Amino acid sequence: MDPDRPASVIRAALLACIALLCAARPAQADDDADRRALVLLRVLSYDRNIVSRAGDRVTILVVYDEPSTTDERDRWLAALAGVHKITVADRPTAIRTHAFKDAAGLEAEVRASRPAVIVVCSGVDRGLAAIRDVARAHKAMTFTTRESEVEAGFSVGLVAGERRDVIAINLEAARAEGVQFEAGLLKIARRIGKDGP
Repeated sequence: MDPDRPASVIRAALLACIALLCAARPAQADDDADRRALVLLRVLSYDRNIVSRAGDRVTILVVYDEPSTTDERDRWLAALAGVHKITVADRPTAIRTHAFKDAAGLEAEVRASRPAVIVVCSGVDRGLAAIRDVARAHKAMTFTTRESEVEAGFSVGLVAGERRDVIAINLEAARAEGVQFEAGLLKIARRIGKDGP
């Protein structure tokens, strides 16, 4: 970081980047995944607690249902591999996957990998409550692309809006996961839940 450049200028530039990423509506599914991966990393950078939650690396755990959502898992893996050089809070990122079978298996994976964020693929409906509970117990932020899951207790979603994708945040869920977002992100996000409009 340039010591002559105020942090507020850098934060403003990051917010502008997030707004542009959300505004774009690419035609291809791979482009959507690439954009979502970038937004995920930017959202993580606005967590005041990321350093204490992540340790010396920011681990991203992609949870999917096998075999129904392996394609979505693969899109996330390809997109995150494409942005692997981007750091979050000056920390490298690491990517892991977990095929959800039951709460005990997820608990063991989260305990071993210590993810800063759990990306939830579609099709894991039977595991949503377990994912939410394990994430909260281990202070891992949850990230989804379905607004209904943000309403049900996940902290962040990049969801379809009328004209562009929107960052949806459930502040109550975020607090339960140990996440504290900076005001700049909250200004451009749609709040869901008790702290919503």
